[in-house]
Amino acid sequence: MIPNTLLPEGTSYCIAGGWAACPALALDKDVWVFADPQEDIVALRDILLKHLEDDNAEYEVEDETRNAAGYEGVISILRVAKVEVPGSVPIHLIVTNALDPHDLISSFDVSAHQIALSSQGHVIKGGNFTPVTVKPVKLKDTPTTDERMRKIAERYGHPSPFSILEP
Repeated sequence: MIPNTLLPEGTSYCIAGGWAACPALALDKDVWVFADPQEDIVALRDILLKHLEDDNAEYEVEDETRNAAGYEGVISILRVAKVEVPGSVPIHLIVTNALDPHDLISSFDVSAHQIALSSQGHVIKGGNFTPVTVKPVKLKDTPTTDERMRKIAERYGHPSPFSILEP
């Protein structure tokens, strides 16, 4: 699912969201790295960046302040890097204090992306998950949800859930 040198050995992670829902239509792959409950996610971000540097990976550091609208009070997240992997879509590394894939995807705002693949290869679906063959459902209303719903509906061939006003 990811290159075996992408993360330090023993790192707990999952792939969640669009790539887990439909790899064929995904434009990127979000790899969510779980911090140990006693570990600071800022420190984990630094460890991952050092690992990428030591591994001579082709990557671009991403702004650690992610628009976490909808995550406040639920989980914390920090972007780490966008990693280019030959023959693959770009990989976004994101650290989180979510406890596990279940905890992570329960915070997602769109039903079609409430799915994860664990590092052991298990498929984990959220309680409100809908397959990409079904029109997605808004699970939370965040400042970015409407635009994400529009893009997701279009990607999977559903009528837009919102009207788009032309100037």
